[in-house]
Amino acid sequence: MFNIGHIHLQSKEQQALATWREVYQIAKKIGLAQALDALEKLAKDLGGDGLEFLEQF
Repeated sequence: MFNIGHIHLQSKEQQALATWREVYQIAKKIGLAQALDALEKLAKDLGGDGLEFLEQF
């Protein structure tokens, strides 16, 4: 799903953010540290402060 978010970003930024938020919620629920680390970096690259950025959507 993470890569699907990148595809959506190219065409629909809001859909990409929604997808990444969904991935974040799943990763957080099951404690998937590798995905959470990647999402935190992504959120910062998008101008957010970290994972809290993804909770806003």
